[in-house]
Amino acid sequence: MKGKLSPSIRRHLKRDLVEIYNDGRRIVERKMRRYGEVRTVARLPENCPYTIEQVLGDWLPEVEARAP
Repeated sequence: MKGKLSPSIRRHLKRDLVEIYNDGRRIVERKMRRYGEVRTVARLPENCPYTIEQVLGDWLPEVEARAP
């Protein structure tokens, strides 16, 4: 995906990643609380745990195994 974004869009995303993440986190938190997912909300990272390169690249986060 690296070649598909213009340099100005890439700079904008890099500059605003924290704000974009915080906006998205607030939306997810509000919707999860509406459905009673309070414990899940508590596990959401306060700060964006990913770099702009990870967000824009082919990288995927590791998924931790959970007991059923």
